[in-house]
Amino acid sequence: MRGRFRSSSASGSIDSRVSNRGVVRRVRRYASLRGTSLNPLDARIAGQVGDPILRRLWRIDGFRSTVLTHDPMFRRMANARRDALGKARLEVVPPILGDRHETIASFALWPWVALCNNRNLPIERLAQLAHVSVAELRDQAGRFSQVVANRVAELAFQHAGSAASMEAALTVERGHFALIELVARTSPNVSEALKLVCQYFPLIQDDLILQYETRPAQARCLKLVAPQQYVVHHGYIELTFASLLLAIRRETERPDIEPLEVWFAHRAPVDRRPFEALFGPHVRFDMPEHHLVLDRKAAALPLARKNSDVHEAAVRAAADLLRG
Repeated sequence: MRGRFRSSSASGSIDSRVSNRGVVRRVRRYASLRGTSLNPLDARIAGQVGDPILRRLWRIDGFRSTVLTHDPMFRRMANARRDALGKARLEVVPPILGDRHETIASFALWPWVALCNNRNLPIERLAQLAHVSVAELRDQAGRFSQVVANRVAELAFQHAGSAASMEAALTVERGHFALIELVARTSPNVSEALKLVCQYFPLIQDDLILQYETRPAQARCLKLVAPQQYVVHHGYIELTFASLLLAIRRETERPDIEPLEVWFAHRAPVDRRPFEALFGPHVRFDMPEHHLVLDRKAAALPLARKNSDVHEAAVRAAADLLRG
């Protein structure tokens, strides 16, 4: 249910008594400091206010408003908001294992659907086992909770084995990731494309953070970060890096590109060969973080379908969608 804040006091709605301007300014500054446009990636607040920037952050939870955040800075902001609301019941708690909201785009689940179909598990049966409808899986604009997404991924692994993510990545065709893919492939080079993929990654998954970093010797690193105690199936981490690498090879027309290294923080599969076949020999498991590193030359490669006019229009559309 969505709507205005409700208070246990008899003096009417909170929004009519408390200004949101200070909160809006703090959220804008917070987002700017994080370099995440206007969307703090690891913050969720239950409830709703009128400002379009906060609309993505606030959700209603019956008659109780609950702040969900991992970030200490945002937690202080939430406490200040709670004090301003006076008698309204507002509590600060950590998110609960990704099941509180719809966080992941339906098309991020489609590689698992395609893989299962190739493995004689049709979409109707997959939907039944995952406790979702076929219509929901096919809805291009739909989103799922991480709990549901994890369930779909696990079903794929049960039917395809420990290298399911590598096989699922091979089912991804051009255009699969829609607007974010258009933004990336019309960029001038690999490095600029990766920066924008990180910026607009919330269009695919808005609980995980995809970070772009410059490492020594001008190597470029993509690091995937999940909030503490947030449960995401390891298959999504593997699928993200595999899909990105395959897209880079396709858009540069250089199938020989190999990362300098690929790290996964989870345990190694029984058979590492499918991972080495896709990523190359420098893939490692049980590492401190999830990341993929490209050398400077690979990051500087031009993209075959770069187009400045289309790129500018796509970036505007993606920015509008992210704010919306």
